[in-house]
Amino acid sequence: MYIDVHFKYHCRARMSEIEWFYSLGYKIQRRPPATAGDACANDDELGQGGPKDMHAHNGWQSLCWGYYDDSNGNYGRNWRRVERGQVGLCEEGAVDVYETLFGDLEKPAPTDAEAMLAYR
Repeated sequence: MYIDVHFKYHCRARMSEIEWFYSLGYKIQRRPPATAGDACANDDELGQGGPKDMHAHNGWQSLCWGYYDDSNGNYGRNWRRVERGQVGLCEEGAVDVYETLFGDLEKPAPTDAEAMLAYR
């Protein structure tokens, strides 16, 4: 098994504002496909659209994304930096990444409070 990691970053200065977004995602490959390591093949698997949809298809999982919001009249001379974003890594995703990189994660006995805290 291995993990594909994809990072997309976009920044463009406009006359009165800045287009900016990023998206970071991963895909755990149980069996490497023939196109492993081919960046163009990965781009074909990724979702089209905004940063929150980029790593939501074909087994890709989102770690985090963000962008400058230009809704509600936030453009032109009135533009101000309003950042929107989300961290999408949940507990199950973190365990999957850990086990792919380092092997099985053993859950401690529920009676050992200190070990359970470290596990969480």
